[in-house]
Amino acid sequence: MADPTPDEAAQASLSQPAPRPAPLPPPLESSKNPEISTLLSSWRLTPQASDEIFTSLILPNELSRYFSPTPHNITYSSSSSSSSSSASRRAPLAVIILGQTGSGKTRLAPILSSHFPPIRSSSSSSSSSSTEDNNQPIHLIADVYKTYHPHFLACPEPHRSRLASDDARRWLKLACIAVAQQENQQHGRKDVLLESACRRPEDFIELIEIFREGGYRVRVAVLAVGRGVSRLGCLVRYWRNLPEAGAKWGLGVRKTPAGVHSESYEGLSRGVGRLDGMVVVAAAADGVGVSGNHDGTGGEQERKKEEEREKGIGGNDDIDDIDDIDNDGGGRRAGIRENLRVKTKGMVDRVAVIRRGGEAAYLGYADGSGDELGRAREALERERRRPLSETELEAAREDLEMLRRAGEGEVDEVEAMINALGTGEKEGEEEWPELRKWDIADFVGGGLE
Repeated sequence: MADPTPDEAAQASLSQPAPRPAPLPPPLESSKNPEISTLLSSWRLTPQASDEIFTSLILPNELSRYFSPTPHNITYSSSSSSSSSSASRRAPLAVIILGQTGSGKTRLAPILSSHFPPIRSSSSSSSSSSTEDNNQPIHLIADVYKTYHPHFLACPEPHRSRLASDDARRWLKLACIAVAQQENQQHGRKDVLLESACRRPEDFIELIEIFREGGYRVRVAVLAVGRGVSRLGCLVRYWRNLPEAGAKWGLGVRKTPAGVHSESYEGLSRGVGRLDGMVVVAAAADGVGVSGNHDGTGGEQERKKEEEREKGIGGNDDIDDIDDIDNDGGGRRAGIRENLRVKTKGMVDRVAVIRRGGEAAYLGYADGSGDELGRAREALERERRRPLSETELEAAREDLEMLRRAGEGEVDEVEAMINALGTGEKEGEEEWPELRKWDIADFVGGGLE
């Protein structure tokens, strides 16, 4: 039997069950302190204090090592640059992993990171180690920054994440800005791998805009995982003390509250709906670009609508995402798509909706080579309903049994959600499109020239 290719090995790694060390003892009860909200409020940082922490601590400790000047033999492509004997480097790349808490982002991240393409060098004598060093993307995730909150350790453990979350979101945004602006300081723009649980879709959209304005190509991988499966993932990672429970970032082992998981699950659906409207298309006749949400403003009107909805003043006729076009104007979407062709100049040029096992359910490529654009949310919701395979169901049952032995109080509720997915063997159940092998190397590194 032939040895597996690197892509096949990566797919196998993604689909393998997580290690199964002995479960932790039952957790201590959370603090019943009625003054906890007052305490957290008193520890809230001012914007000035938050900025100072980023500048004096996070930037030098977490990011400065990436900002050393690039070697002289590497240059960046630009529309205004003249021909040179030096080979231009490809455009910088930002790959974003979207998935609700417990969906498997932490396990997918190193697989995607290993597929970032190399930087082209004009010197044939450049060492391979130098190329590899420049090929490692900056891994950005808000959880990394939570421990920089000055009251993090003093806060009762069950409330630490709540205390630091808002500032961690702010620091993640500042980190993205710092990375994306390096081009202007004659430093090499590093590739980026970013994880988002999408609790607040507006944050994720803003991060995409930061990288696009910095000249990055942006690609998004969406993990399509059912509610019960990801909630089970949250509980399993806690009871088995897995790194993704928080220990790898110095946060201690945390149990994700059910409410936080629900916010993330629902926020992901809204975020992917917004994502569907962010692929920029161009008129076939004259090359005039318009946005995928068809307002011609690169999403500015959509952002205003989002703000209005949050304030409770948005009307029911607002178009929230591209799917709403079907209900607003009687077939406008069909007419628009018939007369437009897609170019690789969008806010996002590739979107993949994938399952935990690494299979692709949707591949939307802005160069027109993939599935019909604007269907990522549809694919996400469909795959969340897809029945589990026998292998997936067996693994879930083993985890449920472990949780029951450990005394987990949510096990019956989660088991009911898992059982509701079934195995797709009942007569009359929904028909499911065939899944495809996900070419990770092509998704991450293809079409960057």
